[in-house]
Amino acid sequence: MKEWVLSEVYSDRIFAAIKRISKDNAKSWNIEAIEYMNERGWLTEWEYGFCINTMKKRVLSERQLKSRVDINQKLLRKPKNQLSHRGTSD
Repeated sequence: MKEWVLSEVYSDRIFAAIKRISKDNAKSWNIEAIEYMNERGWLTEWEYGFCINTMKKRVLSERQLKSRVDINQKLLRKPKNQLSHRGTSD
């Protein structure tokens, strides 16, 4: 039963990130969402590193901001069923 609860907490954090990015695609993903998307092969190695390195930064250069928005738009184009599947244990 504890495994299920942990999965739900993890999923809730991912859903919160999706909702936040959907409203403002200049925002950063949280670590749970970055890891989730990376594990599924949705991020290149460079994109993964960029997301991790700029995750807590609030002020980005113009180039960094463009990269963040581009990555966010790419990830938000994933079919809704891929982004919102609860309780996966791939």
